[in-house]
Amino acid sequence: SLDDFDGKKIIKKSSGSVTVALNIEITEELRREGWIRELTRQINSYRKKEGLTIKDQVTFHLATESKVLVSVIDEFKSELENSVVGTIAMDNTLGGHEMKIEDTKITISFTK
Repeated sequence: SLDDFDGKKIIKKSSGSVTVALNIEITEELRREGWIRELTRQINSYRKKEGLTIKDQVTFHLATESKVLVSVIDEFKSELENSVVGTIAMDNTLGGHEMKIEDTKITISFTK
């Protein structure tokens, strides 16, 4: 069953005399890490679609109007660059391939 303890989302399951409770609340930190994982997946998918290999020295140009997403990308920039084998540059100009992270629009293009 889904219960609410002090504003936390908790799943409780009972079997005989044993009850297990699990906090299923997504913290802000987990949400940010999830965004970066999703962004990594989408950039690597885009990289593959564009025929880029890991030998290609690439700068990925990202643009979004979301200040929150910009700060998350900034926070995880080095991990993101390692994961996509390229440099990440934030640009103000929206243009290129459009992606979504949750409900937030982000566009990507690249230069070699």
